[in-house]
Parts: sequence; C-alpha cells; structure tokens
Amino acid sequence: MKTYLIKKEFKSIWKWGIIATAIHFIGFMIGQSLGSKHSLIEIPYLMLTGELAEVTSPMFGYKSAFYFWLISILTAVVLPIVQMNPEIQNKTITFLLHRPISKSDAINSKIVSGLVILVLSIGLQLGFVILVCSIPGNYAAPFEFDMTFSWLLCIYFSCCMYLAVLFCFLQEGKFKKWVTLFSLPTIYWLFLLVLLHFSIWILIIFLLATFSVWYLAIRYSFEERDFS
Repeated sequence: MKTYLIKKEFKSIWKWGIIATAIHFIGFMIGQSLGSKHSLIEIPYLMLTGELAEVTSPMFGYKSAFYFWLISILTAVVLPIVQMNPEIQNKTITFLLHRPISKSDAINSKIVSGLVILVLSIGLQLGFVILVCSIPGNYAAPFEFDMTFSWLLCIYFSCCMYLAVLFCFLQEGKFKKWVTLFSLPTIYWLFLLVLLHFSIWILIIFLLATFSVWYLAIRYSFEERDFS
C-alpha cells in the first residue's frame, strides 16, 4: 500500500476525527454535569481529582452509553461520506486512478485511514472515561475492566457501520444502494445470539468474518466500478 495515499486521506479527514472527539468530550461533560450538582466548568477538575463519589458511574448509566454509541455511529457515517462523495462528484477519483497505482491500493488507503481516525476519535473518549472511572473517589462503584464491554463493542459496530456506508457509496443508483444498511440490525441480533449461546471463540470468528465480508465486498465493488 502506498504511504502517500494514506497521508493524503489523513489530511482530508483528520479534522473530522478531532470534531468527533470534541463532541464526545463535551457530551460526556454535559451528561456528568446534569447528573450532579456541579457546573460544567467544575466537572473536569472534580473528575481528575476524584471528587465525584455522589455521581452514578457512566459505566452503569444508560444515558452515557447511549450518547457514546450515538456520536460514534454518526462519526462512522460521516467519515465515508466526506471521503468518497466529493471525489465521486468531482471525479477526482478518476484522476487518482490514472496514476500508476492499483485500485486495491487506492481503496485500502481509504479504509485504513478512515478506520484509524474513527477508532482514535472513539478510543480517546473511552480512554478518558476509563481514566476518570478508575480514579479513587470517583463514583460509588469500583471500576472493573469488564464494564467496558459494551463500550468496546460500540467501536466494533462503528467500524462495521463505516464499512457499510463506504460500500453503499460504491454502488450506483439513488436509493437501492442504501438497502444494504438494513442488514446491520440483523448482524447486531446475530451477534447477541452468538454471544448468549456459543463460546467466546465462535464469537471472535463471527466478528472477524463479519468484518472481512464487508471489506471484501468494498474491495470487489471498487475494483469493478468504472469511475470514468
């Protein structure tokens, strides 16, 4: 894979990752402020000094998890749009493919850069939540790493959403191409079924297989489509 292609993609989308991280952080601060008697300005200091014992841990609060999922999924939708839509509309992707690079290098650079920005924008916020939850004095319940399972799962499904939207952009047609997104709820419920009734190894295989299918579908669609 060409390094300069990845750098090009990072330059075009890094700002969106920063915006998503900032929205994550501000949303988390607002949620914690509403759940306590402290102002929005006081909350960051109180978190880092371990003085929020009276507040419910965000690892147990469904509102915190809901907003974390919502912002993460929206980020996963926006990134492929800002990556692909301008290039397809302005036909700059046609110019790119006329250079001595393969189509696989071109699409792989987009996928790698997009997923890295996505995971970083979500992971930085999750890292901050883990930090403040693990500081002694914060929140009534002690922090344990298994509390982060649903939050880590959010990162995985956000990556799947990113791949799904990217795949849809490579299909032609105004409305039919978005039908693929209806498969995502099915994947989610299949995941829960596997989680509840099968071993962890089958779960890991299922997660890897799902991710691989999306990737192969994107790569095939990109290589088969004529952008001229």
